[in-house]
Amino acid sequence: MMTFDGLSRQKDKALAKIATGTPLPRCHPATLQSLERKGLIVRVQDKVVGHDAFGVVALPQYEMPIHHHIRWCAWAAEQEGITS
Repeated sequence: MMTFDGLSRQKDKALAKIATGTPLPRCHPATLQSLERKGLIVRVQDKVVGHDAFGVVALPQYEMPIHHHIRWCAWAAEQEGITS
């Protein structure tokens, strides 16, 4: 399987999850930080999931900028095994 823009397999999987609507994929935080540094994803407002004795419990949420999403969709459509 090829990767998007020469990304590692882990980064490629995380990017695909975000591109298809999963705002926080299961991966190492360094993977998300790397994608964010490259500008392929952006952190949006955290999702509050509760409160505890220490305060608010929130999960980070990520999205892909539209210009990268369009490019990713075109790339994904060209991959083997994907039909339109």
